[in-house]
Amino acid sequence: MTISTIFRRELTTYLRSPIGYIVAALLLFIDGVLFQWILSSPKPRVSAEVLRLYFAWTGGLVLVAGLVLSARLIADERSKKTIVLYRTSPTKDWQVVIGKYLASLFFLTCVVLLTLYIPLLIDGKFSTGQIVIGYTGMILLGAVSLAIGMFASALSPNILIALFLSVAICVILCLLHPMSQNLNPPLNDVGAMLDMWWVRYELGTAQGILSLSNVIYYVSLIYLFLLLATKTLEAKRWR
Repeated sequence: MTISTIFRRELTTYLRSPIGYIVAALLLFIDGVLFQWILSSPKPRVSAEVLRLYFAWTGGLVLVAGLVLSARLIADERSKKTIVLYRTSPTKDWQVVIGKYLASLFFLTCVVLLTLYIPLLIDGKFSTGQIVIGYTGMILLGAVSLAIGMFASALSPNILIALFLSVAICVILCLLHPMSQNLNPPLNDVGAMLDMWWVRYELGTAQGILSLSNVIYYVSLIYLFLLLATKTLEAKRWR
């Protein structure tokens, strides 16, 4: 099977199974409630502050959604023994990883873009650039969480264990900056540099600031965890 075949097969699975619709419905519903909660604050806020809070909260939702969607990518195939279809065909392990990953990324990106109308409901002037950068940051964050979930899914045939592992990895990456604050240089600088949430998202894209270093960081994490997922599948193939 080619990457495009695996992509179509995986995307069809999302569209035919309840998990995709449940994740999409919950994300859209909670996102709308959170936005209404931000607007209903008695403290007056400027549009830029409303957008910052919106992207901060929604970014967390996208991160969780990516982990839930990706926890089953490989684990489900192994638990149902359908992984043998890939192993008895000329398909390479990296093609399986890329095909499944692209399908999950496409699905998650579509769900995220369905919320695009929400920031447009803000009264008053708002920055189009902040919205574009905010959504770019959310999609990058979701792409990283999908790659982490893919790696965890390759490690364990149990979906719940894979989800737990992926959550643990994400929590560590998101808390590197606050956990390293009490350390001496250069360890605290390393923690800030490797942090996935506070430095690069909360204080970066959520505020409409997109730097090349942040994009390179997220793309590097995606490559790392997809590579780890591929190597894990290759190692398990010979067991």
